[in-house]
Amino acid sequence: MAPAQRPCVPIPFANKLGHFPGLMHRSSLFSVGRSDDEPRGGEAKSQGGYDLEVDGPALSMHDKAVWEALVDIAKERDHDLSTPLLTSLSEIARKCGAEFTGSRTTNAVRNGLERLSRAHLECTLAQLGRVHGRLLAAVEIGSHGASVSFDPALTSALLGSDLNFQMNPDRRRLLSGTLAQWMHDFISTHTETRPLTLKYLRELCGFPGDSKRFPAALTAAMEELKAKAPELVTAFVIDKMTRSGDFWTILVTRGTESPKFVGFKPQASSQQSGLRRRRGGVVL
Repeated sequence: MAPAQRPCVPIPFANKLGHFPGLMHRSSLFSVGRSDDEPRGGEAKSQGGYDLEVDGPALSMHDKAVWEALVDIAKERDHDLSTPLLTSLSEIARKCGAEFTGSRTTNAVRNGLERLSRAHLECTLAQLGRVHGRLLAAVEIGSHGASVSFDPALTSALLGSDLNFQMNPDRRRLLSGTLAQWMHDFISTHTETRPLTLKYLRELCGFPGDSKRFPAALTAAMEELKAKAPELVTAFVIDKMTRSGDFWTILVTRGTESPKFVGFKPQASSQQSGLRRRRGGVVL
């Protein structure tokens, strides 16, 4: 008897390139720190009721770019998530914006793939409830290219049942610092801005340094955003109303650009309304 075939799992919103889950942009899953192969585990800071838990190596903004590149390659091929995606380190690197694909570049992609394959997450999606799985189920790299397997259940849930926001990776690559890149994506998911405490942002982006260094780092990141992405950010003000920098607040003035997204948008609830009034966060 022939083995039963796996059911096809079409990738959601295959026609929407450049759209990625809000969870990726509103949490410390991909932090502003460096990648680290040392395992970590437990709750990760997130905004919007995801209740995110992560187990595996620390992931960076570079690892995020690798995951996004894989998703777009899969969408371009209308890929079946139940089957391996055949690609190459060079193709992924070019999708990440690399002009040259030498060994240094491809090794960085290889390392990113390996970290993604060891990263297990669990989160709550408004439409589905609790979901879990690995960002990549398996990675095989050989002389003929790379075979990458998605976790069908988790990937389908994230791409189909979370709000997926359109990102601008070309513009993000113009930003030199990872904090500026993270803020670029975070702001791109909000229709309006409210004052946020610096402690909240520091924890949400996974800032790895001394907390006393964060105000200066955030100021530099926002100045770069204002200069290179004026359609997203035209101005910002940090209110130093207390002695502790943790409780200073930042208010961002958005440019003309508005968020574009696909996916499930939950109805506003009393809990979400409460979040809107908090200085700790804003929900779309």
